[in-house]
Amino acid sequence: MSKFGLLQLVENAENAPDDSTGGGSGGSGGGSSGSTDIPIRFGDMLQWCVGAGGMFQIKNTRIDGVQTEIRIKLANVILKIDRELHLVTPEGVVIFFRISCVLATGDKLNAVDIEATEFNSIRDWTMKHYGTRINIQPGYQRDKNLAGCIHEYSTLEGPVPIEVIYRSTGWHKIGDEMAFTSCSGILTKDGLNTQGQVDLSGDGSILNNYALQTPLSGAELIEAVNLMLSILNVCPAKPHVGAVLLGFAFRALFNSISRSDFGLALFGTTGGGKSTLAGIVLSLFGSFDGGTMPSRFGDSAMATGVKLLMTKDVVHVIDEFTFTGNTKADAELRLFADSIVRNYISNGGRDTLKPGRELRSFGMVRASVLITGEHPLEGPAIIGRVPHIEIQRGDMDVARSRDLVRHAPKLCGAMAALIQQVAANYDDIKSDFSSSVLHYRDKAKDGKIFTSHERAPHNYANILYGSEVALNLLQELGALTAERYTEVLDAIESGLIVVFSEQSTYQSENDPIDRFFEMIRAALSGGMAHIADSRFQKEPKIRPRSFGWSLVGGEQYENHGTLIGWHQPPIGGQDAKIFLEPKNALSVAQNMAQKLRQADFSGAESSLWRQMMQRNLLAEVDESEAKPRPLKKKTIGGTSRRLLVIDSDFLIPPGKDPADEAAAQ
Repeated sequence: MSKFGLLQLVENAENAPDDSTGGGSGGSGGGSSGSTDIPIRFGDMLQWCVGAGGMFQIKNTRIDGVQTEIRIKLANVILKIDRELHLVTPEGVVIFFRISCVLATGDKLNAVDIEATEFNSIRDWTMKHYGTRINIQPGYQRDKNLAGCIHEYSTLEGPVPIEVIYRSTGWHKIGDEMAFTSCSGILTKDGLNTQGQVDLSGDGSILNNYALQTPLSGAELIEAVNLMLSILNVCPAKPHVGAVLLGFAFRALFNSISRSDFGLALFGTTGGGKSTLAGIVLSLFGSFDGGTMPSRFGDSAMATGVKLLMTKDVVHVIDEFTFTGNTKADAELRLFADSIVRNYISNGGRDTLKPGRELRSFGMVRASVLITGEHPLEGPAIIGRVPHIEIQRGDMDVARSRDLVRHAPKLCGAMAALIQQVAANYDDIKSDFSSSVLHYRDKAKDGKIFTSHERAPHNYANILYGSEVALNLLQELGALTAERYTEVLDAIESGLIVVFSEQSTYQSENDPIDRFFEMIRAALSGGMAHIADSRFQKEPKIRPRSFGWSLVGGEQYENHGTLIGWHQPPIGGQDAKIFLEPKNALSVAQNMAQKLRQADFSGAESSLWRQMMQRNLLAEVDESEAKPRPLKKKTIGGTSRRLLVIDSDFLIPPGKDPADEAAAQ
């Protein structure tokens, strides 16, 4: 083959540099990422070369019978791995290379972080980050050879330095010790290492407010712990509020030992102090206040899920669960809340499919979730997983809350000291935690105190025992006397008993059937609906005002709003009945709920009627087939209809017509 033909085959080949310019792993200047006019040769066989023109491969070949070295250009740039970044994410460890870039002209470009699994696809990531400024030469295995050249060039002065960056708060095992990460550094039994790198979603992220203070000690710690325990009295008329919030915060510290599969909801009217209280709880874990919440219900569900993953072993507030009266928006809010509770709070996360139907693990949520808003969540199963605490205007001691907000760094310093003590005793705490929680749970079941939901004893036991462990550790630190320890633990237990005893009320208030009939009664009394006599299509002969009619001119009755059904007076010894037209009745209940800014009944039609039948609330059902159906066929005004049949006294309790009483007043 001619010399010309060979050079065509090895594109861009040149004469190789003299060996004296460098060699092997000891070549001078190999660690520099700057451009140099003196080429550097390196590699086991001195097969790579870096110089002013870029990065090259050296090959030995025979030209016209003479053994000759040629230099094949790989790229017009010098690329070097400056750092190997180990990102400890909620889904596992992900390795990135931080790569510096110097053009053949000597111009430096911004360094880029490339995931290790994508490193060999050099054409793709250089084009993505640098565009046409970098030219990777075409040719067989040119990318692979360039990757080898970069790797060996980067290790000329020794292994590439490794940096570990944590992408979540909470407990990690580092070496043989347990350490708690936050954006201020890594906290171990020996103190806070502010050099430890923790990054929660980059600069400007609200999650970076999860930053513990330096642990306090001595007299400062005693003062700060007393301040922390004053949370118990932040709502003097409702001491259970502060007690349970404090216990909930204590329990979050042990989610790595036993994950909290329950949350907490703080709800009530605007101006009651919900956000302030939530901010005080958050300030135990960083620089938060009532205006800086980690998540809001206006965020996307995916973003909220990711943030929950990143905030381990801390309290995470999701703010603004509030209905607006807009049917679509309220339905989406309800679905969002349901997803958060079922997928992340209860189950700890959900898996998804990657492209190609490969399973992607979402990781495990270890945040203790506190939901705040004007309205309670809905459904017995949801409230069972998220106990509710109601707070109204006047409940919160404003002066005390302001004092807590003003001294928030002290609260965080006290919590840091507690976490440091947990780190020193982590293995001992872990060995007893689950069995002790089971003991408290079984004791609560035997006492039959908690009957609102089957999960109540479990939730109670977790918060109480978590509080007991935390208070014990504070006592060991000398920040708490034995007498004060007993007082605080008793206050938290009493608060839990009050909160869980109230849950049956919220369960009832959120029962969709009870709310449906409440909305129907409100619509009848408020002029939005009426019920007619089943025989004459006029006002019922019994208590017409209660069924949405009013007397006009002292002689004639006039109906109001939508016709939602018919009243059948007592016949043949049978009680009076109401025949509800299901579509109209549901529509009126929907509109009434929206008017009152309550959750509507979207998509609940068939389940509502079925539940009414299962609870024996229907006076008659269709039994013409093997399986009973809730809608009974009735003929009204010569037209056959399928209607809900209920006792008249169930909808409008017997007694004097309440509409007459209201009119008289």
